[in-house]
Parts: sequence; structure tokens; C-alpha cells
Amino acid sequence: YYQHDITDGNSLSRGRVRALHQSSDGTIWVGTELGGLNKLDPQTGRAIHFAHDPNSLNSLSDNYVRSIAEDDDGRLWIATFNGGVSIFYPKAEVWERINSSQSEVYDLGSNRVRTVFKDQSGDIWLGTDGGLNLWRPTTKDFLHYVVDLTNVRSISDNTVFSIFQDKGGVIWVGTFNGINKWNATVETFPHFKQQSTNPTGLTSSSISSFAEVSNGDVWIGTFAGLNRWDESEAKLEALSSDMLGLSDTRVMSLAIQGKALWAGTMSGGVNIIENDLVVATHTTDPHDANSISSNAVSRIYNDSRGQIWLTTYGGGVNKYLGDGKFKRYPDVTNPYGAFSDLRALDILEAGDGT
Repeated sequence: YYQHDITDGNSLSRGRVRALHQSSDGTIWVGTELGGLNKLDPQTGRAIHFAHDPNSLNSLSDNYVRSIAEDDDGRLWIATFNGGVSIFYPKAEVWERINSSQSEVYDLGSNRVRTVFKDQSGDIWLGTDGGLNLWRPTTKDFLHYVVDLTNVRSISDNTVFSIFQDKGGVIWVGTFNGINKWNATVETFPHFKQQSTNPTGLTSSSISSFAEVSNGDVWIGTFAGLNRWDESEAKLEALSSDMLGLSDTRVMSLAIQGKALWAGTMSGGVNIIENDLVVATHTTDPHDANSISSNAVSRIYNDSRGQIWLTTYGGGVNKYLGDGKFKRYPDVTNPYGAFSDLRALDILEAGDGT
């Protein structure tokens, strides 16, 4: 494993890892909370650091990296917590900054950028605390979407923290006030919000995750259970957590494996759902080393081999072995395999399957 070592200037920079990305040339990039961006060589463990320099605009704008994406020109878009977006040209090692204080370049609306996403057309989406931004490389311009109280088809909330695209090309935007579907033809945002008068509406306006099944239906994780967009009927369904049998309504992560939906929760472990019913729930058991290591499941990842991996907050990483058994990483019985921090927030599969 790789961690910061104050005696080694070529080790990973300090701070928790928040973002992982493998660029098209195979390079591994690691974004941290305090130490900026790292270019990591997994074979040697050596890292090249890119950090904020207050005396130079040709540097990362903020050392708290939240998300990383690569555009079709090979540039890295680095979303930061308080410095807007930094665009990095890896070959030339040149930086460009875009933030809310540089109105001559473009005003993002907020320097707090929670997510960056490249869609199927190569456009770049930026979710901020001041609205949604879209960079279109074909026209070399930005579009900025914010709440407009006079327009019911504007975006529902300016705090955007998740962006997802389904197989049909529809962009789904999760906010603190419901979901927005982006219509590329007319550039409007039909909303789905929590409404006490509408039992088929969202179970919560706080959206955590999305997952799409083969028929085009989209599952939506919220802090109060699950919803599903029925593609054939073009309608949103609210699924009762009691009827489903969820172990915890606070859904943090979703993934599809075959016909099953995996739903990771805040404190109830992971649920496996088939035909609208929980068929298995996996929680930690202090007496069973093959049980899941923590009940707080932050992310579920289905790798290229079809294996399910779970990152947890407080228990490291788990690989599902089948028959309700998990392999835990780190192996607490092996002192050379220990993690420096068991709060796992992201996971990435490299091109070679590692």
C-alpha cells in the first residue's frame, strides 16, 4: 500500500485520498484532502506531487481535491473544495484555473466544486455549490445553470453533488433538493422532489447514488430509501423500505451485478435486492472474520471480472467471495498489510486489473 512518509519526499502526499483516476495513457492520479494531486507509479511507489503555490497561478488552485476527470484532449479537470477547477496539461505540466473570482475567464458560481463528470459526447460537467456548469469543447464555451424561481424547468437546487449519465444519454443531476434530468434538445431540467402529497415522489430530496439496469430503469439512492425510474412507463416509483426489507434507509451507494441490485447503507451494511425484495443482508459480525468489516458502506464497485468490492468508513475494503463471505483488506493479522486509515472513500481498477 502507499502512504505519506514525512522522511520520504517521493512518498504519497499527506491527507486522506478523496479521488482516484487512471488517465488514457495509464497514469494513476491520486487526489488528497491536504496534499494536492499525486502522479503515482504503482510499481515503485514513488509519487510526483502537484500542490497549490500561493505565489504562482501556474499551480493547483487548492490542495483539497474532490474529483478528477479527463477530457478528450488529455487534460485533467481537477475539482477542488475551495479553489474552483484546475485544468492540468500533463505533457507540458501547465495549469489553468477557473473559479468564481476570475470573471474574465468564467464564473463557476462557487469555488466549492463537488464533482466533475465527462459525458458520452465529451462534454465536461461541473457540480458546485453555486449551480451546474457545462463545458462544451466543440464550441469552447461554458453554460451555467442555476435556480430560477420564475422557471419551473430550471435546475431545482444550486448545490450539486452527483452527476450520472444513463445508456440513453440522459444526464441525471443529484442535488440537496431532488433530481434533475437534463434534456439536451431543449436544455431544461424536469424535476423530481420529495412531496408529502405525492406518495410516488422521491422518498428524500437528498440524493446519494444512481445505478442503471439493463432495461434502462434507473435506481436512485437517497437518505430515506430507494426510488426507481421506470423507463418503459416514464415514471418515478417510490419503493417502501419496509416492503423491500432494507436494513437501513440511509442508502449511500448502489451497484448492479447481474439481476441483483447492491445497496450500501450508512449503518446497516449492504443489502442485495432482487425482484423488489432484499434477498440477503450482510453486516459485520465481530466473531466472523469472513463477515463485512464495517456496516458503513461508502462505495460499491463491480470490477471487470464481475467481482464486487466494498469500501467502508472504518473497516477498509472488502471483496465479496460468494456465499455471504468477504475477504477483508487490510488483513489485520498481517502487520505488513495494514492500511494507514480504515476510512476508505474511493476505489479504482487499473488497466491491468489490479
